[in-house]
Amino acid sequence: MDDMKKSVVSMLVSSDKITLFTITGELIEIKNDGDYDTAKISEFLTPKLSGLGAVEINLSDYSRIAAILPSDLESEGIVVTQIINGREVQGIFYPRKVAVQVTVGDEKIIVPDVENLTGHIKRAVEEKSPSVANFLKRLAPVLAKRKHSGEDLMKFIKLSEMPLTNDGRIIAYKRVKTGAESGYFVDCHTGRVKQRVGTRVMMKVDLVDSSRHNSCSTGLHVANLGYMKGYSGSHTLIVLVNPEDFIAVPKGEDTKARVCAYEVIGVMSQTAHDTVNTGAHVTNDAGLKELVKKAVEGRHFQPFEEVKVGNYGEMLSIKKLAKAQPAPVTTTAESSGQSLNDTNHVNEPARDVMEATRAAQAVGAKVEIPEEILEAFELLFSGVSKNQVADKFATSSRSVGRWMEKYDYAAWLAAKVKTPTSLYDEPTQDELEDTADFVDKLVENGGSNEGMGTMMPEPQPKETPVSDDDFAKLVQSSEAPKTTKAEQMRKLYNGWVLGGFKETDLNAMKLFKSASKKSWNALGLTFAEEDKIKNAE
Repeated sequence: MDDMKKSVVSMLVSSDKITLFTITGELIEIKNDGDYDTAKISEFLTPKLSGLGAVEINLSDYSRIAAILPSDLESEGIVVTQIINGREVQGIFYPRKVAVQVTVGDEKIIVPDVENLTGHIKRAVEEKSPSVANFLKRLAPVLAKRKHSGEDLMKFIKLSEMPLTNDGRIIAYKRVKTGAESGYFVDCHTGRVKQRVGTRVMMKVDLVDSSRHNSCSTGLHVANLGYMKGYSGSHTLIVLVNPEDFIAVPKGEDTKARVCAYEVIGVMSQTAHDTVNTGAHVTNDAGLKELVKKAVEGRHFQPFEEVKVGNYGEMLSIKKLAKAQPAPVTTTAESSGQSLNDTNHVNEPARDVMEATRAAQAVGAKVEIPEEILEAFELLFSGVSKNQVADKFATSSRSVGRWMEKYDYAAWLAAKVKTPTSLYDEPTQDELEDTADFVDKLVENGGSNEGMGTMMPEPQPKETPVSDDDFAKLVQSSEAPKTTKAEQMRKLYNGWVLGGFKETDLNAMKLFKSASKKSWNALGLTFAEEDKIKNAE
């Protein structure tokens, strides 16, 4: 969508978020643990941001959710819709929600909170399964008829550690106890509803309490792993539930749900039952793995009897069902049968955005640029116009432009200057305001910094060194220059280099860093410059 396209002029990177400044003055904060890949955003922007103009980026391209959605969803009548959520008064954006638009006949229905399907989506992509597409298509009519039921199901599914079946159904748990009749289990609440593997339990939709505000009420109950801990019952059933049969999820209890029907497809072993009682998922259970595998592929035990339940939990009737064996929904890859919580399917942790940025800067710094071109770049950096540089090298300004493009002047400048593409442990309010002022000037100047110079002062010859004590007093005095700490550190560093790496100048930098209570990088120095300082210590 167009509102996800941004013209970025500056970026600040910290350990928990990145902050983007746009040409229109927007300030956009994106958390590293949200659904944007901030490491990739930084890798893209770092070599391009130079302070000489805006860089176009479409944040939709960096959505973690969009990146793992099956690529053929659109052919199934399902379109990803980007929804920016949580805009604050200050103009800060936090991680957005993701929705999909499903076409049912002539009607277009929005399914919310699709980010809750992340684990299921990853599994579907790995196994080339139509499970997610089929689930969304089955859920859309529910949203059209009972919007709250669909919204509740999206909360429930977030904590569902079993994969969706290929035909779009949910695998859940049901706690029961041994019944009086051989081979049957009964519900824990009334002890009257008989069920076994092959039983379809159902009740009329209008008898199920649809209010999410009622915790324990009328309806058939199923649960996720998190609800099993400490819940009474001698056995745990594995059940299948259609999306259209979900009615309500109690508010604040996303691990259990009221449904109008479910099918019993298996019984957990005693060991597995004891495991889920602790709230842990089951590992190394070949029987359960095979059961889930068959359920996903549509080869599970089909219901042969139906139990109808009344308003008060009483069993109204039990009848035989015609033998049916629907054709499995085929895929091009076999189901693993594993829980989404298995180690090899745990979501990969987000990459360290600081490391990604450092690597991107290092790549830009390693570009080999001819000495003559470097001299031209230094002149441009110092404020000399492109025409003047062209005159000096007896060429045209167009040729200088080609040099800038061929040898990536923007990346060279970003590596040299560090601001506004600087690494910060955490940007201070002053630093944000400094950058915002720069953005305002860019906006006034139509996106160009012509006549504005660079964000940092030109390297100056070293002045007469001052003693450590005198420098400490200068830092703390009201006569200290009214410049940013990064600018002051840059002047000190340049003086140290131009002055021949004298120890007094090194001590002055260390003293300033200590007084500022910031890291070298937060004070605007590159990692290479930091290493040079540490090697000199």
